Amino acid sequence: MSLVSILLVTACYQNQTVRRTGTVAESNEIQVEEFPVHVTRIEAKDRIPAGEPLVVRVWAQLGPNGCYRFDRFEVRWNHEVAIVDVIGIHKTGPIMCTMAPTKMRGVELVVYPPDLSVFELVFNQSDDKEIRHVVRADG
Repeated sequence: MSLVSILLVTACYQNQTVRRTGTVAESNEIQVEEFPVHVTRIEAKDRIPAGEPLVVRVWAQLGPNGCYRFDRFEVRWNHEVAIVDVIGIHKTGPIMCTMAPTKMRGVELVVYPPDLSVFELVFNQSDDKEIRHVVRADG
């Protein structure tokens, strides 16, 4: 990319603001909307040493173009169950995005389980079909 191209791109975006909420984006605003990510696959060990964290790798299809991306994991515990929500963001407004679909390819989530011998991971899905994985903590 040439210096002229970089300066033009910088000039195009310097007067824009980003909002995470709102109803209608004005012409000079980029709007960011959160959405639940549909997980396609996870990889995690079935057994871990007691007191150690569990590393989970997550795959998902995020969106049809580069305006969609992974934002964060939200984990909450309900007794021996870790409920995981995967949150993505979608940017709209005066923004240029790549045309290639975006995906999560083995993004790592580290889960710190409470002192339990067995616990379960439950990934919430946008279509109400959960992904479940049982883990045993040896110790």
